[in-house]
Amino acid sequence: MSVTLHYKGCLKSAKLVQPLLDELTDLASEAGWKLRRIEPNALEDHGGSVLHVQGLTLSVHEKMDPVTFVFDESGCLVNLLFLSSLSIYDQQRQEQTAEVVLIDEAGNVTRQDADDFMDFDLMLRTVFCKTQFAGPQAHIVLCHLLRYLGKKYFRNLEVIDEAEYWETGEVGKLIERMNIIKAALDHLTDFFEGRDVSKSESPDELLTDLRKFLAQIRGSLPHARHDFD
Repeated sequence: MSVTLHYKGCLKSAKLVQPLLDELTDLASEAGWKLRRIEPNALEDHGGSVLHVQGLTLSVHEKMDPVTFVFDESGCLVNLLFLSSLSIYDQQRQEQTAEVVLIDEAGNVTRQDADDFMDFDLMLRTVFCKTQFAGPQAHIVLCHLLRYLGKKYFRNLEVIDEAEYWETGEVGKLIERMNIIKAALDHLTDFFEGRDVSKSESPDELLTDLRKFLAQIRGSLPHARHDFD
């Protein structure tokens, strides 16, 4: 639970991968951002196909996830973290059945096979960057960077901004969203730190207490504050 930017897309041409990486390298040098190169590598996806990838990651802010630009041979973005984890997932699938536990708003629990629940292609092609703890300014910088790169290099670049700044350009809405989530996280920290870990309780009991707690704090979350605290 935190403000995150999700993005996916393909370049106008695979030949633009190197020029884009070169420009990002120059930009990182000028801005003082840490950069890590992802050298050309061959990795296997969930279907057994081999993807040849290369790219880089940028550390725009110490409290923000690395911003990833890794491309396959066709010039499409790849979620390197997800791709790298597939071999571990496949190994676990061979050893035991993997399930996803779903809990709806009424507290009803259902279980679903992980393969049926997961959209592997979407997860492979969608990159994300959590900006919540870096603050609104870092979030805005990343949005502007993506918009610039999207216009110059991408045939299509889809961005989903959980704070809606990408779509609206409203700084106040971005700050409000970050403040609400920060307050909610602080409340949740208080909830779990205040529990007696030596007390034996079932998952259902914990879930019931957590739902009651969330209902209590729902009305105390902050509204928009137009500052950068």
